[in-house]
Amino acid sequence: MSAYLHVVLPVAFYKSKNIKRDDDLEPPEEFLPQEYANCFDFVSSERKVDEIVIGDYRRTRYSQDVSFQLKDDVFREIKAFIPEYWTAFSDIELNRSCQILNRKKMEKFVENDFANLDFSRDNLDFIDDDLGKLYGNYYLRFYNLNERCVYCGWPFAKNDNATTVIDCFSIMCYTDKLGLERDSENEFSDIAEEVKIMLGKKYKISELLFVVGY
Repeated sequence: MSAYLHVVLPVAFYKSKNIKRDDDLEPPEEFLPQEYANCFDFVSSERKVDEIVIGDYRRTRYSQDVSFQLKDDVFREIKAFIPEYWTAFSDIELNRSCQILNRKKMEKFVENDFANLDFSRDNLDFIDDDLGKLYGNYYLRFYNLNERCVYCGWPFAKNDNATTVIDCFSIMCYTDKLGLERDSENEFSDIAEEVKIMLGKKYKISELLFVVGY
């Protein structure tokens, strides 16, 4: 079984919490982790009713669905931030010794392909298709990531009564084989954290990064 470690940059997140039919909706801020409050805006909160039918089994599920997205000023940092993150990652001495990121190949990708990508909100539904078509793109993808697909590193508190899903860029990826020795897994996480702190002095968006396995 293959798995991957990713440096993830969330741009939106969605929380769905089971409620009873007559429950009042909770204030949206109850769903927003404090560490994200300065970077995300509330988008919507609604009651949802789902009818679940499997053969003779029938059940009605009631939930409160809440969504948040990056503030405009933070969202605008994305295109400048990502290649600068790659450059800083490649400059870390530990990366030079274990060669997780090849600087020359990365710079060629940025020059030939990255600069022409559309990072507007309107294009988020299509950007992963654009990224998948780029030859030599070993660096960047866009995912709708459900916490149930994650095996380590999920930053939100897990709750049996609720589910969190995020829209995110994977801006770095490290392949490893589950059950086998992970030669550079710790190095990958250490470099990612060092670069996150370094660029946090310049980019607000840097504080949102985390390493997650899925």
